[in-house]
Amino acid sequence: MPIIRQGQGDRDKSRVFFTYPLSLSSRDCLIRKSDLFQNIPKALFSQFYRCLIKLKINSVSSDYFANHKPLILAINHKTGVDPIAVLAAFKRRIFFATDGTWFNNWFGRFFFSKLCDGIPVYNKQGAENIPGLKRCLELLRQGFIVGFFPEGTLVRNKPIGQIRNGAAYLSLKSGVPIVPVYIKAQVMGPYPGEEVGSASIYEGVISVFGNLFHQIIISIGEPVLPETDQDQLPKVESALIKKINQKLYDRFLKLVKEAK
Repeated sequence: MPIIRQGQGDRDKSRVFFTYPLSLSSRDCLIRKSDLFQNIPKALFSQFYRCLIKLKINSVSSDYFANHKPLILAINHKTGVDPIAVLAAFKRRIFFATDGTWFNNWFGRFFFSKLCDGIPVYNKQGAENIPGLKRCLELLRQGFIVGFFPEGTLVRNKPIGQIRNGAAYLSLKSGVPIVPVYIKAQVMGPYPGEEVGSASIYEGVISVFGNLFHQIIISIGEPVLPETDQDQLPKVESALIKKINQKLYDRFLKLVKEAK
């Protein structure tokens, strides 16, 4: 898929960050200087982990990562090592939209706050998701990468699970492309089910340590670009989200074949 390079004026017009119905104040979700220092141990951890695994990266979207533009990553989710593997694969800082229930236990709060830049979001649509979406949109406005696990849970019984709407919604509201990322890890912990708890923690720990010195394949697909007239967005939003999700699903299936 050819990458269309735009001039500065055209690029500014293509990014529409403030058409969503969420008001942002100057105090909302800003990256402070202290946050940059806090990112040092996260970067050291991810790069140290990279030295301990055999990481193979297949990419057709390398230009999107090299030019420091904002991106949304849509990542499949089979095991707890997935966010760490993504951090190890990319040099840029990545914030992850994370199941908010993880922040209800000490391990989840530590892991996703200190090591993975987690942003609490919830599978159910409602007001509790507004703070997380506001933070994601502000991070994209500042040029960061936001990672989503659009299946919403661990999926192992099929190549790709049902794609939920969060990443597509964020892409439409921000004008930022979605890059599909497929991870194939060799070692998985015992399947914990959908509820976050001790079994989920156990699965994550087993997968993180179990994949040491094993190969993890990360395949990066062609980006899905949101194309819409923002004035017409409220009328066609639902249809466009379905269209984006279908494109993501199809590109994930292509990545699955390439990762074998």
